[in-house]
Amino acid sequence: MEQNFLPPVEKKPPVPLPILVAGAFVILALSTLFWLTQIFSQKTEIKTPPPTTQGGVAILTENNNGKTVSVTVGTQISLNLSSTLWTIGGSSDSSVVMQAQKQTTSSSGNCPPGVGCGFSTANFTALKKGTAQISASRTSCGEAVKCTPEQGSFKVTIEVN
Repeated sequence: MEQNFLPPVEKKPPVPLPILVAGAFVILALSTLFWLTQIFSQKTEIKTPPPTTQGGVAILTENNNGKTVSVTVGTQISLNLSSTLWTIGGSSDSSVVMQAQKQTTSSSGNCPPGVGCGFSTANFTALKKGTAQISASRTSCGEAVKCTPEQGSFKVTIEVN
């Protein structure tokens, strides 16, 4: 007669499928949260591009806000802000940088009232060497959305060489 020296194995019931699925979802959710935390906690240095220059025209956008831009005498400057809710204030020294065209706005498509879909544009000319600021402001950043101070002001310094 053969003897078995191993202790008897106690059979446990299998883990129910819903518990396995729930565990998998918890692991997936935690790994996704970890991944998102890693992405959004990284500090990225954002370099402001210089104005786009096309045929003697410097094109300024929100990316130039708070920056200094150098141009030469005779350069045309086009300020294009992405919202029709901006009011472009003009130049701080019109003998250096003169507003050559009144502000225009262009709406884009089917835009609900008060949202500001489109662009506010004004053109300027660099007349002589010196420094001037071009500014713009807005109080609304969309339908019933008040702008924060950072969102509601635009200012770029123009150095004419």
